Amino acid sequence: MKKYYLHNGSENIGPFDIEELKEKKITRDTPIWCEGMSDWKNVSEVEELSSVLAAIPPPIKKIVQEAPRKRVVEDEPKKRSFTSLLKKIAIVFLVIVGLFSIISIVVAQNDSSAKGFMEESLSPEEMEATYPTNYLTAGGNYHKNFLGTKLVIDGYIDNKATITAYKDVTIEVIFYDNSKTELNRESFTVNDFISANSRKEFKHKINNYSNVETIGWEVSNAVPNR
Repeated sequence: MKKYYLHNGSENIGPFDIEELKEKKITRDTPIWCEGMSDWKNVSEVEELSSVLAAIPPPIKKIVQEAPRKRVVEDEPKKRSFTSLLKKIAIVFLVIVGLFSIISIVVAQNDSSAKGFMEESLSPEEMEATYPTNYLTAGGNYHKNFLGTKLVIDGYIDNKATITAYKDVTIEVIFYDNSKTELNRESFTVNDFISANSRKEFKHKINNYSNVETIGWEVSNAVPNR
């Protein structure tokens, strides 16, 4: 009876007869050799060892049970509904903004047209009486008083109207700091008559402030002398 040697990966073991091989944990790919073989073979290649393989039960296949899939309830309809609502709100907002812009433009155009029409329908005398600040300008110089508590304005008012004379001209003084930032405004009235195409000089004192660097003044209103 033939004796067989096995190779466990590092050394040869045996010899074993067929009955002893049945007790070994051999597989089809286990290297085996016996006298008469030119080289090692796998057990499956040796015909007389088929009975040994038949006696070895096949390995148990592991049955992997797939975990039950959880049913995912998607809120897709809700998401779509919310997105649709946002889109509708955005569209309504844009429409309102667009309408407001159109209305503002139309109103501005109407105001401009109305003003232009009114100006075109007025006579030169009526224009001068209606818009006095378009024809009156103010200028001059100023200096501090001896104590520095007052500013003395040596000013004048030019009337460029060709027909209308004015009275009670309101002068508005603007106070600036050293960065040309406006600090305050004060008004006073020149109670005098200014004929058409003439200049009227005036002098006026106003309070001075510690942080005032310079001042300016302009005509803010006047009464036509009819």
